[in-house]
Amino acid sequence: MAGCSIPPLDAGSFLSVVHGKHIAFIGDSMVRNQAQSLICLLTSSAFPHRLVYHGADNYLDKYNYWRYTFPSHNVTVSFYWAPFLVKAKGKPKDDGLLYSYVHLNEPEDRWAADVDTIDVAVLGVGHWLLNGAIYYNGSDQAIGAHNAPPEFSNLTMVGYAWPLRTVYRTVMEWLLVSSGRRWRRQQWARTMVLTMFSPPYFEARPAKNPTEWVCMRTKPYEDGENAKDLETPALKEVKEIVYDEAEAARARYGDGDGGEVRIEVLDVTKLAAMRPDGHPGVYHDLSAAQGIAQGKKLILGK
Repeated sequence: MAGCSIPPLDAGSFLSVVHGKHIAFIGDSMVRNQAQSLICLLTSSAFPHRLVYHGADNYLDKYNYWRYTFPSHNVTVSFYWAPFLVKAKGKPKDDGLLYSYVHLNEPEDRWAADVDTIDVAVLGVGHWLLNGAIYYNGSDQAIGAHNAPPEFSNLTMVGYAWPLRTVYRTVMEWLLVSSGRRWRRQQWARTMVLTMFSPPYFEARPAKNPTEWVCMRTKPYEDGENAKDLETPALKEVKEIVYDEAEAARARYGDGDGGEVRIEVLDVTKLAAMRPDGHPGVYHDLSAAQGIAQGKKLILGK
């Protein structure tokens, strides 16, 4: 960012601050980018590390569920793919499908199974709620939809704002109360970080296969060059919701000053907008990246 000097991360200091903690990134691909960036910074240091788990169900599953440990400081960093934060079927499990079926009152299974181990939860969601979705709340009966297919035209069109508020409340309730009796008894301190909505990363160059979104930009925008991307009504509304829900959670659960819960907002919107091609695209796969570098024709997914 023009005029912004950011010192490099001191991996040793960071690991000392989070000694003995499990940092869990939970959310969509924007949050995955943040988790991957942190891992790149930490694993490039002199501290030993191990990849102790990654998904293996399909080609992309291993990028959506993974865990690193840093034994010297007993630190764990994980990523859990949950583009609605809560339980969702359809498109989140198979990108070839058009719609998502979202259960607003249920946490996503994988992070919920590990919830009692999480000390720092970094939550981020937004883009997927702007897509087509059918919403449920405690039963098999759909209660509303957004950009839904014709067969759901009889449902109330709920937009994206109400579901966004609801999923944040469900997840924070689950992390801090419903599953938290164990950590409260042991007086664990838990930190919640709500990451701000990031603008689209692809500069309006979509492709049928996300792995074909190859970065073409060679440098970030200049400050103010893409100001229009930060002024859309949807972006403003989503930002307001995130700040509102963080403040409401502080009032419900307490915050800082020696309390058990700390709730923060990490506003990455402007910073993310300066580098819109932040998605790794085809560079998920090392052999694919090497093929591009050598000018070879790639057959993705093999």
